[in-house]
Amino acid sequence: MIAVFLHRRCEMPHRAACCARSIAAAVFAVAVIIAAPATASDQVLPDRSIGSPPACGDLSVASLMEAECLVVDEASGEEADAAPMTVAGPAISASAADGLASATAAPSTFVASCRYDANVVFYAQNDWVTVGRTLAANSSPCAEYWIHIPTLAANKLACRVNQAHQIRAFGPRFHAMCEAHLGGWQAWVNADPARTWYDAGVALRAQMASVGFDVTEGDTWSVNEFTSAIRRGDGNARANALAFLRGLYEGGELPDVKGNVFVVGLAHGTTPTTVYKENLKRWFADADFWREASRYVRFWGQEVFGDVRNTLVPGEPRARRAESLSDYLEQVGMLAAAGPDDIEIARAYLRDAHFPLANAAWGWPSAFGFTAVPLETMKNFVGIQEHALRHYLGSNPNRVAPTIGYAWQVRNHLALPPAEFRAQWTDLLEMLASAIAESLGSGGASQMGACGPPGAHDWCAGEHENAMFNPEWALLRSWD
Repeated sequence: MIAVFLHRRCEMPHRAACCARSIAAAVFAVAVIIAAPATASDQVLPDRSIGSPPACGDLSVASLMEAECLVVDEASGEEADAAPMTVAGPAISASAADGLASATAAPSTFVASCRYDANVVFYAQNDWVTVGRTLAANSSPCAEYWIHIPTLAANKLACRVNQAHQIRAFGPRFHAMCEAHLGGWQAWVNADPARTWYDAGVALRAQMASVGFDVTEGDTWSVNEFTSAIRRGDGNARANALAFLRGLYEGGELPDVKGNVFVVGLAHGTTPTTVYKENLKRWFADADFWREASRYVRFWGQEVFGDVRNTLVPGEPRARRAESLSDYLEQVGMLAAAGPDDIEIARAYLRDAHFPLANAAWGWPSAFGFTAVPLETMKNFVGIQEHALRHYLGSNPNRVAPTIGYAWQVRNHLALPPAEFRAQWTDLLEMLASAIAESLGSGGASQMGACGPPGAHDWCAGEHENAMFNPEWALLRSWD
């Protein structure tokens, strides 16, 4: 059992003096097995609750939690497609990592011809080192890459050991993010009345440091995921969330560092969107929440996992597909930008921090959107997403920060032989890396780079039988 000492910080302005006088230590067991949280009502939650994650198989949501719903039965091999690759590849020693960094390191500053100083955030449920290696092999000199590394399935409190330096080894523009698993820490807080959500954030930071995540080298934390209870403002959910974020940011005696938050969303095919829109409007009006959150969170990732069935509409041109897709991908930023003056705190913050966490999860029937399609169709789908993201960025330079994100998780839904499946998902990942690099590159890079290298712009084509646009998301372009 690993013991981690939890260091409390006192409130400013006397925080440093107070911490010098006394440091409270609380020892917790990292090997806690997390029980499934109880279902809460829409409005009434226990005081210390932060809300429950979506249920497995919930077709109404866009949620990273779906990746955790597949449990590999090691005895029978059932559902082994949930982990089609080695979790993180062979471990790289510190000395080997230094050599790799020197061989693959990107420039530490952006080149003068970059139109954007962009950020690319990746959620990788497994195979994050391969993701980093593939992105590094075809990276944009105009982007920083941030890779979220999840916790172990059996221990939602622990950052992964011997992983962060493997991501940093790809160069100074590559950064590791340790998962702060909201459900796991909620169970930890509720297990002892003396614990607080602030304590939980500080404890996670101590855990990060103990296994090699180094914020002085560019690493940080990443919350998976803010629940719908926080969006609605149920009970004390928002206050608890802010306390957790403050602990993550301050880190006890560790350096302050801003991190990332992923927020659960709604499925692409949702109709109607009226209740969701009203919940967002009320959340944006909570100026105190956004004022405080802006102190702690650098990246605010909205989970918007597009659906092939609402994107690759037969007979529709690329521009129309991108327009409809942007309504879904940019929903939060669009609504905030359209809001009245009394949501200016939220609007100003989201203009710089918000980004769409788009969909590169292949082979899924729900939660990541419907992507159970052949490889070429998936490449078309990924291409038009990057096209839409880059086009929206270029069309709204005063409203959108240059940050994009993707969820990466593949399933062998076609039951292909292992070698063939690996070749196909490798092709998809390399295609995505190229689309990002070409669309966010230096010089005259544009959204057309997402559709393929010069002279071969065919990634944004293709179609899916019976696909239809969902006009509901266009309603979030306006406040009323």
